[in-house]
Parts: sequence; C-alpha cells; structure tokens
Amino acid sequence: MEVLQERYRVISMNYPAAESLNEMAGGVMAIMETEGVNQVHLVGSSLGGYFAQYLVANYPDQVLSAVLANTFPPNNLIAEQNKVVGLFLPYLPEWLIMNVFSGSIRNSVYPTSEYSDLVLAFGLEQTGGRMSKEQIIGRFHSVIDPFIAPDVDRLGIPVMIIESDNDPLVEPVLRSELKTTYSSAEVHIFTGAGHFPYLNRAEEYTRIIDDFFANQ
Repeated sequence: MEVLQERYRVISMNYPAAESLNEMAGGVMAIMETEGVNQVHLVGSSLGGYFAQYLVANYPDQVLSAVLANTFPPNNLIAEQNKVVGLFLPYLPEWLIMNVFSGSIRNSVYPTSEYSDLVLAFGLEQTGGRMSKEQIIGRFHSVIDPFIAPDVDRLGIPVMIIESDNDPLVEPVLRSELKTTYSSAEVHIFTGAGHFPYLNRAEEYTRIIDDFFANQ
C-alpha cells in the first residue's frame, strides 16, 4: 500500500461482521461514494479475491481492472467440505475458534510462507484480538455465498491472477478452476510462497501489480 500510494490513491477496508457478499458490497459502494471515487483497480487476496469477483460481476462499471490473488472462483467445494463447521460455528466459544485458527496459522500457514515471522505475527494478531467471532462467522458466510462468475472478456475488464504453488488454504483444484474461469487472465505463480505472498514476497508482489496497472 505504501509503495502504490506514490502513484495511486489507495483505499483499504477491513471486513465487518457482514452476512453476505451483497452486504459487504453495499459498504464498499458507500465508501466509494463518500470518498468521491467512481472507478477503481481492485486488488483482493483470499476472501478479498472472491469478493473482487463479486464486485466485477455486479458493479462492472465501477471496475477498471481486477487482481485476484490466492483465491478461488465460485464453487460448491468449500461449502460441502465445511458444512458441519458452518452448523456448529455460531455455538462454539470465541476462545476455541481463535485457538483453532491460531493452530492453523502456526502449523500450516507459517511453514508454507517460508517461515516468515511477519506472516506469523500478522496471523496471530488477527486471532489474538483484532478479529471477533462475529467477523469470522461473517467471513465464513461470505466465502460460501454463491454467485455467477463475471464474463470479464465481454465486460472488457483486464484480470490478473496471483497464486502460490503451495498455498495451504486454496486447494489445487480451485486454483485450476480459477484459471479456467478467467482463461484470458494474466497469471503469476509464486513458488513456495504460501498464502500471503504480499507479506513474505512483498517487493515482487508489489512490482507485478504495479506493472499490471501500468499496462492498462
């Protein structure tokens, strides 16, 4: 963000405890209106990449281009795999939910991110007080919220896909489906960078985004 703001106006948002992508999109549109912004280059990672696709599909006139990073297309797999979790999540105590997420960060996300201390600190900060149970539930609902993927070729919206070949949170089949869904997209694949390459490969990550925007 600090590098890109030398050439762009950068607006970053955190996710509220929203129950749907539509609710989150309403918030983004309100922010854009308040800030006097008519069109944007979208950069979304993980859930943000899924959400970016929703914004392209439903607000194409407001999108100049989209970067979909470490994410997945609309699918049934995530909802099916997490059906039981979704049923019990509202009834689990917050401390247990955060402990489970912390364990995932330490045992899966951290090792695959080149044992980056920054990634570890970022993840534990989220589970150590920055995120609430309500936000996690809202993110879960948003991740499985279905919609029809946009036809970016018809809309004329350039797309770049960023992924890591060892991402522990996005299954290979979903990474493949994303590239199939947006077959004309520019694709950049990090080797061994994990789920948060914008942290542990920040310089390269920023450079490829900057180059992508510059060519639009």
